[in-house]
Amino acid sequence: TLEKLQALSSAHRPEIADFLSHLNFSNKRYVTVPWDSTSYMEADILHHIIIHEIHHIGQLSIWAREMNKQPISSHYVGRNIKDIASYFSKNN
Repeated sequence: TLEKLQALSSAHRPEIADFLSHLNFSNKRYVTVPWDSTSYMEADILHHIIIHEIHHIGQLSIWAREMNKQPISSHYVGRNIKDIASYFSKNN
């Protein structure tokens, strides 16, 4: 349901915001995730998050059109997400 999707998104926002607020690309720090033994650079994880976000925006846009609804904008410009902590706190 839409409510479950919104709850899932809200549940993960603090973790993602915390991760993004502590990024330091000059270190080329490697991290691991619980489901994989491979180490990944923080930049690679950030790229994955961005691509995954775009993928989901596309999915939601298709579903909205199928339901004769206005699809959400996929534009970065105007979303005011440069200050990631404030973006996540405002959009919970």
